[in-house]
Amino acid sequence: VGIFVKDKESDVQKFVKTYGLTFPVGLDDGMKIANAYKFVGTPFTVVISKKGEITDRRTGPQSEKAVREKIENLLK
Repeated sequence: VGIFVKDKESDVQKFVKTYGLTFPVGLDDGMKIANAYKFVGTPFTVVISKKGEITDRRTGPQSEKAVREKIENLLK
């Protein structure tokens, strides 16, 4: 899931179309989600376990491979 922080809905729609995003996205213009996950800047990645526990939190670009490995390890 991608969450856009303090963006306009029209800008989010343009970004999704430009980059062909196929996953669900949401808009957090009030910073409620960002504050709940201790957001510190974009991009910001949070990996959450099946139990709802935060298992990883990273600021800055993350490779697809790195994120995939974290998720696959949680699924074992």
